[in-house]
Amino acid sequence: MTIKVVTNPRYASGYLASGKVRVKGFDVEFVAPEPNPAAAFNEMMHKLAYDVVDLPLSNYLVARDLGKPLTAIPAFPTMFFPLLGPMVNRKAGIRGVDDLVGKRVGVSGFAFNPAVLVRSILFHYYDVPVEKIIWVDGEPNSMSGVPFPRSKRFTIESAGNLMQMLDEGRIDAVFMSDGGVAPTDLIDRLFADYRGELRRYLNSGGTFPMNSVVVIRDDVLKANPGLDRALTDAYDEAWTTYATDASAEGEHMGLGVGDLRTMGLFPPPLGFQANRKAIRFMIHACYEQGVIRTLFEPEELFVNIG
Repeated sequence: MTIKVVTNPRYASGYLASGKVRVKGFDVEFVAPEPNPAAAFNEMMHKLAYDVVDLPLSNYLVARDLGKPLTAIPAFPTMFFPLLGPMVNRKAGIRGVDDLVGKRVGVSGFAFNPAVLVRSILFHYYDVPVEKIIWVDGEPNSMSGVPFPRSKRFTIESAGNLMQMLDEGRIDAVFMSDGGVAPTDLIDRLFADYRGELRRYLNSGGTFPMNSVVVIRDDVLKANPGLDRALTDAYDEAWTTYATDASAEGEHMGLGVGDLRTMGLFPPPLGFQANRKAIRFMIHACYEQGVIRTLFEPEELFVNIG
């Protein structure tokens, strides 16, 4: 049986997709998400369409809350600092986080992983009343049609192309993934000194969070004893190889590799225990914002591979 792993073939995952790092003992094929990551994630949420998926962590938490037969392994293909992602229209009068109150902010789905993380950081570390921001869902997105709860504490609207709306001033800001985009005459970063924000956040006890986690269908796990360990080992090897090969002048999800190395964040800590705090933070963020009803313990969501 060939086990298909759907993953974006970049960063550490590129070493697996290219065959440079192999999953020992199993016939595994790594395939890119088609036609795009959001569509593939949505297929997994609705139809459990794949054997193994590199899935945004918030999607996985919602899936488990809805009773989907999926289990994660402690492999995190992408780690990122979400405060790089918020971009603002320069004419919206947003000079700092407090200016987001009352504004219209676009997200690629209310339960979009970076959006959940940024809302939680804004609330816990900047004391921003996130319920007083109007959240505008860009459709379609990875959670389109997924029946996760939407709390009445939040105002949530639906829309189309978020970047076009930001350029036209119909929304005031957009929370993006992968470090946002380069500033232009029309749009700018909410956090101009994002390196300083990262250091302050970490110094205040914040975690460097994961963006995605490797998730396996339970029937595939049952039919392939040892797959969880083999995949985890392969991702760990891929991360180590990727981090060794990466140039200090390069970037990982919008941050300079050299800066990340200086801060002790590249490679990130591997394994469940090293990332438990970050996993727990994300669980609590989803629960506090009402997109899941179950306050899981991290151990409930991951295989125990010793």
